[in-house]
Amino acid sequence: MAAAVPDPPDDWTVSTTTETHLALYYAADGRSLVVRPAEPPASNGWTVKGLAGYEPPYPIFADGVDRAEAIDAAWNVMKTVAAGETVSPVQTESAADSDIGGDTESERGTEDNEGDTAADEIDQADLTAFADEE
Repeated sequence: MAAAVPDPPDDWTVSTTTETHLALYYAADGRSLVVRPAEPPASNGWTVKGLAGYEPPYPIFADGVDRAEAIDAAWNVMKTVAAGETVSPVQTESAADSDIGGDTESERGTEDNEGDTAADEIDQADLTAFADEE
């Protein structure tokens, strides 16, 4: 059975509570938060992450903290949102937007994109044979 959590601030709902997951929802504007174990799981830390309704997307409000501290951080985020104030994340999840190699576009240059465009063309069969004949 999951440990008890405090009552959420106004208009927030605890939609899921297990030993490894808390899901929280703010009906007023559709925001949601999750409190879950940090990655990698062996770290024994917890993460508080915004899921829906945040800009930038998927902000992280606490990471690598113990469960009680993560719950406190989530409740502070909820109180701030319920008060109509802006919440500042400790980091944003931007790995999908970043270049894994570390090069920026200006460092990469465009030499690979210039030159022979024929090599970039794809041969495609004539599809008119499949067209409806009316």
